[in-house]
Amino acid sequence: MILPECFLSELRATQTYLIKYNINHPNIPLDFWQYDDIDIIEDGFYELSESLPPINMIRVNHIPYGFFLASLIFSWECQRASEGLRIAFINLTNMSPNFFTNLIQCYQYINLNEEATAIDLAYQTWLAHPDNESLINTNYRTVTNLYSEDYERIPYIVNFLIEQSNRLFYLTDV
Repeated sequence: MILPECFLSELRATQTYLIKYNINHPNIPLDFWQYDDIDIIEDGFYELSESLPPINMIRVNHIPYGFFLASLIFSWECQRASEGLRIAFINLTNMSPNFFTNLIQCYQYINLNEEATAIDLAYQTWLAHPDNESLINTNYRTVTNLYSEDYERIPYIVNFLIEQSNRLFYLTDV
């Protein structure tokens, strides 16, 4: 399997980071999603999303789709966890006006349709009432969603990316 050359430096940086902070795991591969430790793989996706800002990913159409998915989803998950929904909407919309259209499609692609609906409802609420954090959060929670908690959602996302990695992260036409 061939990794896209345009991301090799970001993948090397992610690999170096993972090895540095997981000293008992010196053999983490460049394609870290092939490793056998789900926590390290999750850390790798968060780190990679920092290296591949979503604004750049939206403009690159020829990349394997997994990089687009990981970049948008883990950028969102990081922002949401650290800043909350309202501030995450502000920050990521400022990065790219199409961010949330693309993000919702990403969640649908990985079969988290209820999460996509919840994000969309919260986003539409934010557009109409940008200062009403309580209403934004309440509307997100109104959607019945088995994966509304990050401790359930993130492992699902990581496992999806691992299981589909051959078709999501490697070049097929070389």
